[in-house]
Amino acid sequence: MESRNLVYIIGNGFDIAHDLPTKYSDFADNLLTEISKRIITNDNSIFTDRFKENNEFFHSENQITTRIMESRFNEIFRIIKYNQNIDEDLDLYIRKNQNLLKLIVKNEFLIKLYSNNYKNWFDIENSFFEELKIIKDELIKIEKDAKERPFRRENGSTLKNTESEIKKVIKLNNELEDIKNELEKYLKSINPSLNQTILNFFFKDTENVNNLLVLDFNYTNTFKIYFEFIEQKVIDYLIPIKIHGSLTNKDIIFGYGNDKNEHYNEIKNLEIDEFLEHFKTFKYLDSNNYNLTIDFLDSLDSYEVKVIGHSLQQTDKTLLSRVFNSPKCDKIHLLKRSDLEETEKHKAYRTLSFALSRIISNEDSLRDTVVNYGETKDF
Repeated sequence: MESRNLVYIIGNGFDIAHDLPTKYSDFADNLLTEISKRIITNDNSIFTDRFKENNEFFHSENQITTRIMESRFNEIFRIIKYNQNIDEDLDLYIRKNQNLLKLIVKNEFLIKLYSNNYKNWFDIENSFFEELKIIKDELIKIEKDAKERPFRRENGSTLKNTESEIKKVIKLNNELEDIKNELEKYLKSINPSLNQTILNFFFKDTENVNNLLVLDFNYTNTFKIYFEFIEQKVIDYLIPIKIHGSLTNKDIIFGYGNDKNEHYNEIKNLEIDEFLEHFKTFKYLDSNNYNLTIDFLDSLDSYEVKVIGHSLQQTDKTLLSRVFNSPKCDKIHLLKRSDLEETEKHKAYRTLSFALSRIISNEDSLRDTVVNYGETKDF
């Protein structure tokens, strides 16, 4: 018999099951189009000084000057000047020549994402952490060098090198903030609609449920569509929490969320506050959502967890660990997407179980609490 106390953990797979283009790769694809539009409208806010000069010269009414545009930008401006389908043609050209982005866009972190510098393409939050680790390692190296060669500290080179690395962190933080702002704009343009199959799932799944906590990790308002229907079913308490904030309030949490990582402790021990600017541990302190979650779970005798479209990656490990590793957590259901073929469902289930094993404290708990594939429901 399933528990009358449930926790839904909702992630981006929930939006994807609604055919919404909410993957980071969808955002990245759209941003290429946005870059093309801003070149056409002469919106120089995202451009390098190098491209800005060329762009301003091209758009100036008086082009009688000794300034000559760089040849590598000629095709861009030729398309704007002579092509009838400017939007489509420039968009296509930028996509085919993404190597030009590093000369056009000033956000270097964004360029690294497009250049596929990381293990998972456009996995923004993990990639951000990878960049912090590089700077952290350099600072540790600088400090070690100063201990071995005290004259470097005495002549000021240690301080100078340290300040240079801190500037890199500040720059990276600003670049992540710019990407977050672009992501907000993009997601606001997406309008979710009700999925009847998923509504039927919620109707059946919440029958006679006493308490339901919904941890919605998405920025979109897709779950909100189902709230009034679920509210009719839950007997006592239904608590929906937008754990990463909402687009409506412009308070979204965007960054890295595994404070158990060994590199995190090294970063924290540097005692440089700029490093911690985009860690979810501290972002959670801006609202009571985290405390509300823990207080509600602590109030229950036991509960079951149903994962609905969340990838269970390390970027959210801090909170997920509190949910999964509690002795009150009786069962964990890694729900399957009804829109996938059977082979894809099984592959996704295995991937989730691997990710969960990196959050749950021990293998015995994993085997005891996770519902096997054959008994797992679709959503």
